[in-house]
Parts: sequence; C-alpha cells; structure tokens
Amino acid sequence: MPVTLVAQDGTAFAGNRIDLPQDSVSLGTSLTVHKSRWTGFVSYRGQFGSSWQDNGGTVGVRLAF
Repeated sequence: MPVTLVAQDGTAFAGNRIDLPQDSVSLGTSLTVHKSRWTGFVSYRGQFGSSWQDNGGTVGVRLAF
C-alpha cells in the first residue's frame, strides 16, 4: 500500500516503504570465533526487492573478564 506524506506547507511526497514487495528476499548470516577470553564476530543482514535494497553489517571483537 503506497503512503503519501504531506509537509506542513502542503508539499506531498512518497513515504518510506513499510514492507518488502512479494518478489523479495531477506537473508542474514553470522560467524563467531572464540580463542580463550577473546571472541570475534561478523554478521550481515540483507533485504532485496525488485527495485531497492537494504543492507547492514557488524564486525567486532570482545574480551571476557
């Protein structure tokens, strides 16, 4: 369902999509490694539709006390 937003001055513009189209793919993956007190991790999340995409990723290192 399309969303139209209207600014205070009356300017109309298309709103953000609130859902992926039916022909879309959503995926995610994560890898974690441990070595004694150290932990390293990498994760990725992606959503892909017919005319747009949304991606994100994280890389990090942790030390346990």
